[in-house]
Amino acid sequence: MTDYDEWRVVKRASQKIRYETIIKMINKIAISKDCALDIGCGNGYFATKIGQYFKKIIAIDIDSTKIQRCKQRFNNENVLFFKQDFITDEIECNQLDLITALEMIFYLPQEYWDSFFSKCKKLLKPNGLFVFSMNILTSDGDKNRYKKVIEEIKKDFNVFKVCKIHRKVYYKIEMPLLYFINSVEYIEKVKLFYSNDWKSKSYSNNCVVDRLLKSDFFFQKVIVIFLKLVAEFLLRSKLLYRLLTFFSSLFAPKKTFSQIVLYCKPKL
Repeated sequence: MTDYDEWRVVKRASQKIRYETIIKMINKIAISKDCALDIGCGNGYFATKIGQYFKKIIAIDIDSTKIQRCKQRFNNENVLFFKQDFITDEIECNQLDLITALEMIFYLPQEYWDSFFSKCKKLLKPNGLFVFSMNILTSDGDKNRYKKVIEEIKKDFNVFKVCKIHRKVYYKIEMPLLYFINSVEYIEKVKLFYSNDWKSKSYSNNCVVDRLLKSDFFFQKVIVIFLKLVAEFLLRSKLLYRLLTFFSSLFAPKKTFSQIVLYCKPKL
């Protein structure tokens, strides 16, 4: 198993809780559990989690490198990973109980949105479920794009449940921690492969980490290792995530609303 996870999805509390919440809601909705499709599966973590409840999962991504890593990482017999373009390629199963498309719409040019949602509807059973999520960012352009996405979805689907996630405050803490950990790990790998010149060149965007790890003082290196452990602990803390998102939604719901999950049924 190749442990490659550039966004640390498996280890971040925010991702774990989000996936757990989505799966819990899916299991509450009355649909059969024969075959599901995960579009834009990324590192494959969500597909394998939902695969615990379905007989067969088809997980696709346009990035061949990601699909190859998924195949190396996971060995679930009922989860099949394919390098496919959802818009142009044929999907193996055309009577699906569930289609999930999490945080992938902005990778798709707007001129394909209509055909994307139409194809999702076509592939689903009449009583099937479409679960869609997207980030809601702060600029007016992003907000307008969000409205257009909702308009496109409603052409083919009835949206019967909307879940809002108030994550902006947590995001401001989470992202610096993530970048810090990745910088430390990257420099540690550089030290192995470029042992002769790793001190003389800049291999990291984080100049502080870069300087501390290249120091000849053992104490400074210990500081970095300690900070990395603290950062990893904070990223894994479900309590921290729940507290920050709860108070965000309570005291500043409009300012901290950052993500949305839609549960949809095909229009008959």
